[in-house]
Parts: sequence; C-alpha cells; structure tokens
Amino acid sequence: MHTFEFPYLIRARASYISTYRFPTGGKGQVRGFDGNLDAAGVPPFVPDGNSIWDFGVSKDYESKANEDFASRVNTVEPAKRATGARATS
Repeated sequence: MHTFEFPYLIRARASYISTYRFPTGGKGQVRGFDGNLDAAGVPPFVPDGNSIWDFGVSKDYESKANEDFASRVNTVEPAKRATGARATS
C-alpha cells in the first residue's frame, strides 16, 4: 500500500467529518503534519475527534515514529495537541 492511499481509506472509515486536510502530490512534501482530521471516528483505525497524522515508509519505522513524535511534542503547544496517528506501509 502506498501512503497516498491512506487519506482515501481514512475518508472511507470516518463518519461526520468536519475537518479533512491531507495534501497529495507535491503538496504532500511540505513541512508539517501529513494530515489533520476532525471526525466521528471508528477506533482503532480512525480516532474520534481531532487527530493529526504522519505517514512514513522507512524500514526503521519505529525510530522514525519516535523522532517525529519527539519533534511534534516540542513544536505543538499542549492546548492544541490532538490524538496522534502514525501510518506505515
């Protein structure tokens, strides 16, 4: 599965979406989170409420996820944090 397929799968699983931002193509290469979703989710695949998403395809997905998490914790103020979701292929 390619990372560009994840947003379509998220949209198919979530219901009552109020915010959906998952840039694709060249826009997906900009800095920041790979996606932002606010929806009535379907746990465990789609969190309920506001969630932020990072996608990755590296072999060492655990290290990459930990690095991303550490970076995000230092750049997002606590009041604006949401459920985090990490998708790997």
